[in-house]
Amino acid sequence: MQIMRSAVCVLILTILGVTVTDAASQPAGEDQAVMMVLVANAEGFHRRGTAFHVGNGVFYTNVHVVRDQVPEGFTEWYLAGTNATRSRDSWLGPFTVTCMHPMFRGRPESTRAFPYDVARLKVAGAENVPSMRLSLGFPSAGVRVRTKGFPGASRAWPPILYAATGRIAEVDVTDQIFQVDIESGFALGGSSGSPVIGPDNTVLGIHFASTTQGRTSADTTFAVTVQAVRSGCPLP
Repeated sequence: MQIMRSAVCVLILTILGVTVTDAASQPAGEDQAVMMVLVANAEGFHRRGTAFHVGNGVFYTNVHVVRDQVPEGFTEWYLAGTNATRSRDSWLGPFTVTCMHPMFRGRPESTRAFPYDVARLKVAGAENVPSMRLSLGFPSAGVRVRTKGFPGASRAWPPILYAATGRIAEVDVTDQIFQVDIESGFALGGSSGSPVIGPDNTVLGIHFASTTQGRTSADTTFAVTVQAVRSGCPLP
């Protein structure tokens, strides 16, 4: 576990991938449940990461997405889906952060992410957005998973949703995190807060960090378990 704990300190704010696989087995509306997180002021906005809807206007993302290194003067938070444009009329929000996991130990000035990197959001008017289900089970090594999120470097409008697939390689029960080895798709810096989705289409965890062997792809990603989500920021 020491190797795993050391690796998670190498944070890449998000992951992205291409080549969405097994599309026919994915539930209708799943892509619409995943949205890009934006922070704005009167003059502009910054892309921050990814969040996903679990019903009744409740979304989950990472603490570091909504707290760490937020540009000064940017205070309004929004979500933009795959049909959004640059116009704020097409965004959801502003939203409020209703919970940050009490065991998260990151610092506001730090670029690192740590276990329990979970934040819960409430977005008025999002009740009818398609939603995802949180798993009742615990992640297991060997299980095939996929992630979906928005690359931070993307400037496309509408925002482009990317996916990557892999297998769970290791689970740390103490810190409630697990490691995913990427097997297909292209992974790179992009969307922290992406859901890690299991074979039954339920969310097993929330991506918060990744490591790379080169400059163009991530080969290992890390996620906080849904059990940690439920313990610190449960569904209201």
